[in-house]
Amino acid sequence: RRLRDMCAAFFDMLGSEHLLLGAKLVRYVVLILLVNHYVACGWYAMASFNDGEVTWASALGLEDGEEPGYHYAMSLHWSLTQFSPSTNNIAPTNLTERLFASCIVLVALLVFSSFISSVTNAVNQLRLVNMEPMMEEARIREFMMVRNISTDLFARVQHFFKHAYIKQRVRVRESDLVFFSQMPESMLIQMHLEVYLPKLHLNAVFNHLADLDRSLLRRVCHLAMSEQFNLSGQDIFIDGTLSTGLYFLVSGKLQYERVFTNSRLHPSGTLGKSTRA
Repeated sequence: RRLRDMCAAFFDMLGSEHLLLGAKLVRYVVLILLVNHYVACGWYAMASFNDGEVTWASALGLEDGEEPGYHYAMSLHWSLTQFSPSTNNIAPTNLTERLFASCIVLVALLVFSSFISSVTNAVNQLRLVNMEPMMEEARIREFMMVRNISTDLFARVQHFFKHAYIKQRVRVRESDLVFFSQMPESMLIQMHLEVYLPKLHLNAVFNHLADLDRSLLRRVCHLAMSEQFNLSGQDIFIDGTLSTGLYFLVSGKLQYERVFTNSRLHPSGTLGKSTRA
């Protein structure tokens, strides 16, 4: 139970869907190897502690107590072949070994079927993660071709989609998760404090406000703050539009550009992250 809880805690710490699915595949393989280790030990013990009968080891000309590592390797090989459609030159030679082998075949039938099903589900999940952006790109291409979009604009849109939009898709916002709307508010307030308060402390006004009224700053973090991820080249605001909030730059770069005789502010270089109040 303790090992299971440790594995569950480790999986909870993985933020990437690809890493999570990869870790699950590794877990399945390790479990199969662990089961085969114990089966191999049992098969080895039946040859080592059986007196007076011909065993699988003696039938192969292996003397008892000689080269135990080689004996274990052969036992593990035999065990692995019981869990997969493969062959070997090791066979039971007495009633006890044959009964043990029959029981292992029945267990392996269930374990191997479950293993294949789990691996198939994990691979299908990984395929679905990559399938959505591919389908969206195909729909964008169809949309622009049907409407006879110019080649230059079509190339720019494709470049923006592949080099900026796809990167932005891995960024999960709080609003994307339905669970947070059902989470206890006290826990949500604490989460907002840990996310937004360090950013506010970088501003002299809010840093001073923290000394005067920390409860007010707590309400600001909980009710007035949100995260916003902007793509490289995307407009954050355009000159002449109504201001709707205050932005704190957390990562990336911002630069002003004059487009259509108006000024605009947009991220440059890599993906930019900002906190909005």
